[in-house]
Amino acid sequence: MGKIRERMRRDLTLAGYAPSMQDHCLGAAARFVRRFRPPPAQMGQEHLRTRVSELGASGMDASDTRRAR
Repeated sequence: MGKIRERMRRDLTLAGYAPSMQDHCLGAAARFVRRFRPPPAQMGQEHLRTRVSELGASGMDASDTRRAR
């Protein structure tokens, strides 16, 4: 995730996010990549839909995802 990770960090910095929030976002992205395995450049909306569906089926909502590490 090297180039994409650095671009994401740069974008988050430019958007004014705090370093701790940047770390949280980058960690979530890394967990997402580990879960689905395709190269980040090949991930798309369908991968996100699948993940959200899995979380919903397990009874989780958006507020639970930080605790699901």
